[in-house]
Amino acid sequence: MTILAEGTPDAAGFDPEAIAKIRERAQSWVDEGLTPSLVVLAARRGVVALHEAFGRSGPEPDAPALSVDAVYPVSSLCKPMTATLLMMLVEDGRLSIDLPVAHYLPDYFHDSESMTVRHLLTHTSGISDADVMAEQVTRLKQRIDLPPCPQTRDETVHLILEARRQYRPQHAPGEVMMYCTHGYELIAEIVRRLSGRPFASFARERLFEPLGMSDSSYLLEDRHRGRLVRRQPFNNMFGVDLNDERYLSLPSGGGGLKSTALDVARFGQLFLNGGRWGDRRLISRATIAQMTRNQIADGVGEEGPWGASSQASYGFGWFVLGDERWPVNGALVPSGAYAHMGMGGSSFWIDPVNELVGVVLSVWDWPRGVERMPFLNPPLLSPARFQDMVTAAVV
Repeated sequence: MTILAEGTPDAAGFDPEAIAKIRERAQSWVDEGLTPSLVVLAARRGVVALHEAFGRSGPEPDAPALSVDAVYPVSSLCKPMTATLLMMLVEDGRLSIDLPVAHYLPDYFHDSESMTVRHLLTHTSGISDADVMAEQVTRLKQRIDLPPCPQTRDETVHLILEARRQYRPQHAPGEVMMYCTHGYELIAEIVRRLSGRPFASFARERLFEPLGMSDSSYLLEDRHRGRLVRRQPFNNMFGVDLNDERYLSLPSGGGGLKSTALDVARFGQLFLNGGRWGDRRLISRATIAQMTRNQIADGVGEEGPWGASSQASYGFGWFVLGDERWPVNGALVPSGAYAHMGMGGSSFWIDPVNELVGVVLSVWDWPRGVERMPFLNPPLLSPARFQDMVTAAVV
């Protein structure tokens, strides 16, 4: 079974001249100031034909040159991984995603039977991140008394979840898709409770170690600190600075992963492999089929960070590409591919038609400086450019 290995463009079924052109273009994106730090990777049929770094490891002019094994905070790019961990528990017979969330988190949703785990997975729970954050700020200002922190729960995650305990959704479940990181924090909490393990430990044991993702962690390890990409501080709707030590040590299922391009590609290749890695099956083909198809009902629209859509398209942890595209989606990527991105400049996509995995890890830069709401002022470099060039390079 396919395990990623370095090889030539010819061996991967790419046009070598097209791959050379991508290298030149990636260098130009850094030279032109679109991003100061960029790692790109393209693999086809298990052959890594392009894996290169451009720019610097920090914002200072004399910062060391970036290396291909640079560790990036990849933020929401980890949502497909969180969804995969939950679906592993489904395969283990530990839960049903069509039962109410209250069945698994009765202390949070004891009075709600209509919101299911499926709604959390597909961002159709009716929960609004903005409203959740407002509730959290209000309760923390009230100096709420917290219950004791469970032994397997991180103390910062405990504070965050308890500060949001009284929040109630503003929309009926299934009514609209609203991308919601808090929903994935709740999924991680379900994983913690049903596995009996800290979320970060469960991820390492069931996913990272079997895939050889040795540079991936929710709690940044000391051995990775020398390779950590640093950036100018910036604010956003989540109040997160990706340089902040509190974030680097936060095992957030919605956006706390630190990883490398090659580790991210290994996870993507697992899906192209139908759930196998080497001689071991980590997840079933049936599960992958459900995770990577559009799970949003016909006629249900999306209220997203890039605008509104009359028909949402999301699986379990994946944006599923259809005919309608956002600016971050390559025009040449075929429908049926699936992808995710993360705040700060990380993205990857899996194209089963062309049997390829692509990864872009960058540092966002903006034409008007640092913005509180980056989605309203798009970064200078869109991953769509790289996606289109890689897709066009397929022979």
